[in-house]
Amino acid sequence: MELRLEAIIGRFGELDEAERVLTGSLERHRQALAKQKQQEQVWTSLLEDRLHICLSARVGVPDLAPSLPTTASVLRKRPKDSRVDKAMGLL
Repeated sequence: MELRLEAIIGRFGELDEAERVLTGSLERHRQALAKQKQQEQVWTSLLEDRLHICLSARVGVPDLAPSLPTTASVLRKRPKDSRVDKAMGLL
């Protein structure tokens, strides 16, 4: 009977240690998720600002839109114009 009691007490000790390890792991995971959420909020805010600026600029100069080159026209000029080639190399 003594041996069984000692085995049970030992098992409870192992379970307590496993619980502490798991709790620590979950806490680190929770902190990582909170940090990720904060970073996503920052990026979302920045992107919203950029999008707002782009839309404001587009709305502010609608008369220029037809005269702006399309991506297809820029790519067609690529072999002919070294400036376009250099700009494509930067992307």
